[in-house]
Amino acid sequence: MSLHFDARELPAQDLPNFESSPEASRIKVQAATSVGFGALSCGALLAMYGSSKAGSLSSAPINSNWRYRDTLKMCAVGSLGCETAAWVLEKFGVRVGNSGTEEIKNMIESRPNLAAVLVVGVTPVFEEAINRLLPSAIADRVMPSKRNSNRWPLGIASSLVFAAMHGFENNSGRKINPAPLAVAGLSAWYIQRQGGYKHAVIDHALNNAFFIYVYMTGHRSPNFESK
Repeated sequence: MSLHFDARELPAQDLPNFESSPEASRIKVQAATSVGFGALSCGALLAMYGSSKAGSLSSAPINSNWRYRDTLKMCAVGSLGCETAAWVLEKFGVRVGNSGTEEIKNMIESRPNLAAVLVVGVTPVFEEAINRLLPSAIADRVMPSKRNSNRWPLGIASSLVFAAMHGFENNSGRKINPAPLAVAGLSAWYIQRQGGYKHAVIDHALNNAFFIYVYMTGHRSPNFESK
């Protein structure tokens, strides 16, 4: 004997209207964005790998003397700049934040090991590839005469896009401003241009690890709160 349930048998007023639910719509948008971003990032990595093997596209660091200690220094500068920008904006009544903060917090509480792997290990690889490595490499290919420059105009544009990708609305529906993340993005851009992709990934991973530390130890930072 099998039970069959047909939603069409219920009166229309008894059916939950998931399609018109703001929460359902938000989840759908987040899911679509995540899938699209993941696919784009994977494609970027594959394109970079294949083209580098063919020798047609590369983004070699312009500073051969760049060391890991330089990355640590710039990571500190970027984090301080990001937090300073967040503090100043908050003083002027601007609500700053990251639309993904609550999801990350929930993951940290429920599955901390998975959160550490995704936030510290996986996310930096993908985000640095799509936001820093790919634009930088394409620019070097299209305009090789400026290969040894930091390409600040492109870096600023990339950093603004990076900040915008973190959303303008939190889970409570309140408007937030992710502008401070553009400062961190500029720092990562400089690290990538000077030291290369792996150093930018390390910088990003350290920043995300600091986020987890801040939350797990009960500290609070304006830039980390979704409010």
